[in-house]
Amino acid sequence: MDKQKIIATAIPFFSEKEYLLNIQTDNLLVFQSDEKDYSFAILIVLLFLGIAPAIVYYLMAPKSEVTISLAGEDDAVKLTAYGNTDRAKEEVEEFKKEL
Repeated sequence: MDKQKIIATAIPFFSEKEYLLNIQTDNLLVFQSDEKDYSFAILIVLLFLGIAPAIVYYLMAPKSEVTISLAGEDDAVKLTAYGNTDRAKEEVEEFKKEL
């Protein structure tokens, strides 16, 4: 599969999943979600301990981010894709299956 086809598939796929294209070069795509990835159950437990720990937990929760790097020539491309959260990792696996 060539680079342009992978890029042409990745952009609409992750846009549909509510990711914004953050960085795009010939060999790198970085998508970021505006939603934080946190556990609602942990947030509730922390609220019982006090509002301060819950606020700190929420503010420190990461946003989902997907990074796709492409190496090699157009006819022999090595795709490396990873996500930084559980949600992002699941969507990366779904994307790889779609290719």
